[in-house]
Amino acid sequence: SIGLIFLMSNFVLLLSAQEQQGQACPSSFQCGSLGLLSYPFTTDFQPHCGLCAINCTEPEKTIRLGRHGPWYNLNYSFSDDKVFLVDDWSLFHAVNPDMCNVFGEGFRLPRSSSISFTVLIIETMWRCPNGTRLSPENENNNTLRRIIGCGRFNVYHSHDSEFIVPNNTKCSRIQYPKALVLEVTSECSRCTTEGGRCQDLSNGEFKCDDKKKGTLITCFPPNR
Repeated sequence: SIGLIFLMSNFVLLLSAQEQQGQACPSSFQCGSLGLLSYPFTTDFQPHCGLCAINCTEPEKTIRLGRHGPWYNLNYSFSDDKVFLVDDWSLFHAVNPDMCNVFGEGFRLPRSSSISFTVLIIETMWRCPNGTRLSPENENNNTLRRIIGCGRFNVYHSHDSEFIVPNNTKCSRIQYPKALVLEVTSECSRCTTEGGRCQDLSNGEFKCDDKKKGTLITCFPPNR
């Protein structure tokens, strides 16, 4: 009938619009032992749906801070999964080749009106242009060791917290958070408690979507 054709046409147009704007995202998702989570979190299968993607399929949960940021171990959750302790004590994630993009652009935690970070422990690293000549004694006595090679540059780490790379090397300091607390903001927590859905707007402001507007939402984390 004409009515059915009209409805199907509108449905196709709606799907086409969603594909152009980004895939539709669930208002919440199940994440193993962590239970039901929602924005600003998402799964690593739908990284576009949130600010921090969590690997929910593995027994040892990991979380990615930002769309293209580093992965961390997700160790503890408090306050009904609104506060998390994450870390990279062994620097296991820091030496992943994917970190070349993170270190190349300068390490920055994502900024959001839905989530906040408190850094507990900082690890100092050094990004040096490829071909930089460092003093042999530093490399030989393990004062300084290369942890990752990234083509244009190498990243070095020293167990000596007081160690400083000489100025003539053109190396830059990287402040890598080794342990930090991740907390859903009070605005976002209140929003989800009341049945709404948190959103980060492109201008950095926070928005709480009413659940009555639908069960699906398209989320676009700000590009930081």
